Amino acid sequence: MNIGYIRPIKRYTEAGQREALDAVGCEQVYVEGEDRETLSEAIQCLRKGDALVVHRLFLLAEPKRTTKDRPRKSLWIHLRAIEAKGATVFEASTGRSSKDKRDCILFDAIERLSGNVSAENGAQSAGRPPKVFTDDELAQAKAAWESIKHSTVAEAVSHFPHGFSQARAYALWGARYKSDDK
Repeated sequence: MNIGYIRPIKRYTEAGQREALDAVGCEQVYVEGEDRETLSEAIQCLRKGDALVVHRLFLLAEPKRTTKDRPRKSLWIHLRAIEAKGATVFEASTGRSSKDKRDCILFDAIERLSGNVSAENGAQSAGRPPKVFTDDELAQAKAAWESIKHSTVAEAVSHFPHGFSQARAYALWGARYKSDDK
């Protein structure tokens, strides 16, 4: 059974979303009003094998103005609740469904954006990729870090290659101890 969910916003009006959901063939449609309980009701009525049909996936997320947390986290929570019911999500505007294996990447992307990253497949969290240093740059940084002629950590860090941080040095080589035989 296809169950529709509509959250009207400026760009996607209720009438436009309803037209898209009618084209898919939704037997029941929930329209969001002033309260956010409508989405919870729609999720509660889902059964195994049902599909929650939305015009665009992001309409399942909390609006930015009503949550201190980022909307993508609430989107992830709603998607997991739907998945736990044995139901799927169908995006009417693109025809994508979480039922297809290839579109399960949808859940993985949201999971990564929310900071809920699984260790399987070597997944890394979203954000800037780690900086890569050559062996010479690492050797230069290690020599500066372990050198006894630099009396402070700040002095040692000033001799690091560009982009090499104090935090990275601590992570790689631990705390810096000053030698007694200076």
